[in-house]
Amino acid sequence: MLDTNVLISAALSRQGSPYVLVQRVLAEARIVFSEPTFEELRSRLYRPKFDRYISLDMRERVLRDLSGCVCDALKP
Repeated sequence: MLDTNVLISAALSRQGSPYVLVQRVLAEARIVFSEPTFEELRSRLYRPKFDRYISLDMRERVLRDLSGCVCDALKP
C-alpha cells in the first residue's frame, strides 16, 4: 500500500526512494485508488507549497496518468 505522501514525493522529485518505489510498483504491479484517496492526492498535490517544485502542467499530467487507477469497486 502506497501512502499519498509517497506518490506526492515521487511526483516532486525523480531522485530518492519514493520515486524509485513508485516506478518499481508501476513496473511490477498495479496501483489502485478509491475515489476518496484519489481526491486526497488531488487536493494535496495542488497545495501552493508545492508550486516551486512542480508545475501546474506536471501536476495535471500526474493526475491524468493516475486517474485510470481509480476503482469503482473500492467506493465506501
